[in-house]
Amino acid sequence: CMIMKKWIAAFAAVCMTVVALTSCDIGLRHKNYEDNVTSSEYFEFTLIGEEYEISMKADAVLPETVYLPTTYEGKPVTAIGEEGFAFAAGLKTVTVPESYKKIGMAAFQGAPDLKKADVLGDGLTEVGAFAFQDCVKLSEYVFNKSLKTVGQFAFANTAIYKFAPAGVVSIGKYAFYNCSSLKTVVIPASLTELGEKAFGNCVFTSVSVD
Repeated sequence: CMIMKKWIAAFAAVCMTVVALTSCDIGLRHKNYEDNVTSSEYFEFTLIGEEYEISMKADAVLPETVYLPTTYEGKPVTAIGEEGFAFAAGLKTVTVPESYKKIGMAAFQGAPDLKKADVLGDGLTEVGAFAFQDCVKLSEYVFNKSLKTVGQFAFANTAIYKFAPAGVVSIGKYAFYNCSSLKTVVIPASLTELGEKAFGNCVFTSVSVD
């Protein structure tokens, strides 16, 4: 009985240590991201309910690399607003943290220098219509596992080379139209809606349909 009690106590101690280390790791990763967040002087925030949408200020000249903030005035930032960063010259890389649920309509439309959009975690569920349309240099985009909706023309006329979402449900019309660099496409079993000419004027080398 005494041996059993010691074994249980030892096991509980190990579990507590694992939980503590995991919590520290999560906290550390969060802190590391926050240490890189771009100054709020470049942005404006719109409160919708208890959450904020973010956009760039009209007269802002963004740095080449932008780490979007996760909070503002104590409330979470969860979306990029409609036309929030449209035609933003000079912006080359944007990192979207895991607190974000939506990239709004035309959010980065026509941004001439944008090459990479790094979506962290699995919070994002929607990429709105025209979100990255005519971002002609955009070649790197992380399609996170929780993405459900890709709006019409969302990635049209970009340099995206791979589309392999895990659980997307809807792909709007012309979503990847004229993506001449798009070579690899994976269509998951979750897809229920594929819009007209969603992949029009593309030439694939690999297509997989689940």
